[in-house]
Amino acid sequence: MSSMDRAEVIQWRKAERQRLIVDRLAMHEPYAHLYVGDYFADTLDLSAHEHCALRLLLLETWVRGPVGNVRLASVAGLTKEEWQAIKPALLPLLRGVQPRIVESLNYIRNFDGQRLPSADWHIVRSIVMERDRYACTYCGSDKQLEADHILPLSRGGSNDFVNLATACRSCNLSKGSKAVEDWGAPGRLSPAGLLSNPQPASPLGRGAAATV
Repeated sequence: MSSMDRAEVIQWRKAERQRLIVDRLAMHEPYAHLYVGDYFADTLDLSAHEHCALRLLLLETWVRGPVGNVRLASVAGLTKEEWQAIKPALLPLLRGVQPRIVESLNYIRNFDGQRLPSADWHIVRSIVMERDRYACTYCGSDKQLEADHILPLSRGGSNDFVNLATACRSCNLSKGSKAVEDWGAPGRLSPAGLLSNPQPASPLGRGAAATV
């Protein structure tokens, strides 16, 4: 092989490696907002199956708090045997990030009654949509989705996940600053139902569409 041929092979390998890195970043991007840290670097060696399980565990941690050992398999959507097989790879990541998630939640509570900074709101909104399976909680639409404060901030509402719901733009504009009971939601849940945590999305939800 000539020196020119070797140089071309080396260049091709570099380009191929870079393409693979970009592809993996794009594939795992839907999970990044659930992880407080460098998700790509910390999960580089995980399989698609392990990414799905970690995603559900992270979502549960954000919405309901740290997951106890007894519930790990069920929250991850796995049998006990399946969980034991991937536990060595996932549990250190989960336990390592849980304190940082708790710290983030405490920080968010400092803004109760007022709007979150835009960067923080983007993360919270992404988690709410993930939790609600990317559908409007009021009417079921999956178009032009936003996040809504069920009890508006102007009425003392908080930025806690229990007070947030995914809403399509039409419902969000229609509801405005009204409380749900004053507005009369067109859809699927009563005010009491809206103020309880919905179930996390399944492993095959929108966030997992790319395999992850």
